[in-house]
Amino acid sequence: MKTISKILIKIAFVAVAPVLTTASLIYYLANYGFDSMAFIAIVVIAVLSYLNAALYIVFMGKVKVLPNLDFSAAPVLGLGIAWERDRTCMIIMPFCTLELNWKKR
Repeated sequence: MKTISKILIKIAFVAVAPVLTTASLIYYLANYGFDSMAFIAIVVIAVLSYLNAALYIVFMGKVKVLPNLDFSAAPVLGLGIAWERDRTCMIIMPFCTLELNWKKR
């Protein structure tokens, strides 16, 4: 449960918060322009959101949100999915393989 909460916190502060601040900045700019002090406040909040996301990436570096991804070219013709010991999934496509690895929680 502890790792799930860390993953949700990392997603919220690294992905969701910067996207929402950027969207609100674009919305305000499209509707009201550069004329007011509120625009400067929104820009400052957006920059702080990006700095916050960078700090969360640095200090929560060991929290993995996505599995490790390994892409390699291989002389393979065919389609397939290989599942191995609840930790690895390999997707075989023509001329390439895609391998997903994750830790057991």
